[in-house]
Amino acid sequence: MNQHIIHISDNVYQMLARRAAQENKPLEQVAERLLVQELSVDVPELTSTPEDVVEALAAVHRLSTLFADVDASLLERVLDDPMIELANVDLAIYIP
Repeated sequence: MNQHIIHISDNVYQMLARRAAQENKPLEQVAERLLVQELSVDVPELTSTPEDVVEALAAVHRLSTLFADVDASLLERVLDDPMIELANVDLAIYIP
């Protein structure tokens, strides 16, 4: 197992040391257990309906065509201010 160094405040270190003493366990073991408990997240199973898939694909299409007519030589300016090239675009043709 790899070990990594992290920096914590003296206050947090003292709290960990007290907890480790109460549990009669090494400080590192207590810290790891607390962090694992705090960081463990139950990820709900994702379910999708055909309507969700259609909606997601439409969103991908809109995003992938949003900058289709932007000249690459002006890319830096476009990224700084997207309205430069998009000011006169007819967005109705991109909305399904």
